[in-house]
Amino acid sequence: MKIALCLIIKDENPYLQEWLEHHRKIGIDNFIIYDNNSQEPVQQYIDKHSLSQDDIVVHLWENEQTYSQVLAYKHCYTNYTDFDYIGFIDMDEFYYSVTMNIKTDFQNFTNKYGYFGGIVLYWRSYGNDPYFTERQPIEKYIQWKEEIGVKTFANPKLIKTFLHPHHVVLTDGIYIDEVGKDSWVPGKERHTSRYAWLKHTWARSLPEWKDKIKRGDVNNKQASPKTIEAFYPFNKELKFTDIP
Repeated sequence: MKIALCLIIKDENPYLQEWLEHHRKIGIDNFIIYDNNSQEPVQQYIDKHSLSQDDIVVHLWENEQTYSQVLAYKHCYTNYTDFDYIGFIDMDEFYYSVTMNIKTDFQNFTNKYGYFGGIVLYWRSYGNDPYFTERQPIEKYIQWKEEIGVKTFANPKLIKTFLHPHHVVLTDGIYIDEVGKDSWVPGKERHTSRYAWLKHTWARSLPEWKDKIKRGDVNNKQASPKTIEAFYPFNKELKFTDIP
């Protein structure tokens, strides 16, 4: 089984090493990165810090129009069809599971539910109360809440289109969540993260939240912008705590 991650980023280079190392440890084979006009080119940063293990390809993605992220994803699933699955996630999302081995998980899901063309994984959205005032390593984030948000891992040969960055349309093959339910009606009441989830570091720290506001939304520039006011209540709404 070969699994890759597809990522589009802009001015997030300092997070790359942590994100790459984490996903190598859990079994990701390759990384397909779209550099959306970062001030320091991503390939230059990777070379300078020796981050590649011949498992990274970087595309300069100059497109700045609305839904640019979806267009980058289309380029990815059209041109990288030799993978069994590609996960389409962001720099602030980390694959986590009970086993911490994605290939073991996907094989277990196949054994349990039969072959699937795509799978959505729900967000556990993380922050901290009291909120952090500076960047912390991913392991420091243990407070979270359930979220409606999902991201998709899918067989690129079966992807017809993306409805938005979170959800695909398949030409064939079942499309499920981690407990085998049809993925077409994601919703808060359906949140499930028993076996596998995305650790979504939504509010890493106050300075980083301000950076997110400046970067904006690469996919939909008409979307409701992030605001500084949204940061504070989020960190007060966290309901669950991981076992350290």
